[in-house]
Amino acid sequence: LFFFLMIRRPPRSTQGVSSAASDVYKRQRVDKAKTILEVACGTGYGSLTNRPLLKKGTTYFCTDFSSNMLKRLEMLYQNSDFLHNPKNKFHFSTEEPKVKIYPVLEENPEGITINMCKGNNENLPFVESCFDSYLAPYSLYHVENPEKMIQESFRVLKAGGIACFGVFGKEKLSPFFSVFPEILMKYAAQYKITFPMRRSYFYLGENEEGLINMTKKAGFSKVQCWHVPMAVSYTHLRAHETSLHLVCRLLLEKKK
Repeated sequence: LFFFLMIRRPPRSTQGVSSAASDVYKRQRVDKAKTILEVACGTGYGSLTNRPLLKKGTTYFCTDFSSNMLKRLEMLYQNSDFLHNPKNKFHFSTEEPKVKIYPVLEENPEGITINMCKGNNENLPFVESCFDSYLAPYSLYHVENPEKMIQESFRVLKAGGIACFGVFGKEKLSPFFSVFPEILMKYAAQYKITFPMRRSYFYLGENEEGLINMTKKAGFSKVQCWHVPMAVSYTHLRAHETSLHLVCRLLLEKKK
């Protein structure tokens, strides 16, 4: 995986992002942020991972284009220990706001607030300059216009705010993310399967310089990029097996 992190523009009294921090969320300074936005949140891995770092009074807003994903995320929080603390707040909606809103729906200085709503990464439902931190771990390579998505992240961030994006890195270094599509394409004709033509998931990560220029064009003043090795165990693959994964599992078993 390939991550890059940008500062909207440097605040007058703080220094740049620490290059010593190895953890993505620590680089984002979520422990110091009061308003955090995670786009394409899916089933909530990011918010759950970040939660131990959040301080009282923090508002964490999750958006996703899929109402079904948001419903799964609601179930996850309803069944978690988050609401065992009566001072924590949880607001859920599968609708997209009709007008652009401010993320803090209510002040909650004694607890943490998690808000969720439907949202389009290329046209976020928020007013300008309202978030301290912006997280998009797995979505930039999916949207039709990644430049527009980066511009939107800049628009909703406060001065000095930090955005972090994750994209697939170089294809030759990512066998786990490339072997299954290769298998499908190889045997597609044999099983009479057709696939729509689409760009590679790796098209952004293969061009690091172009990616950096895209962020600077949006207005970001500092850009930091790094590659994160991602090992996925065979046991992990079996635990998350679906009918689609079955082909990949059988191939791996045959190679053992």
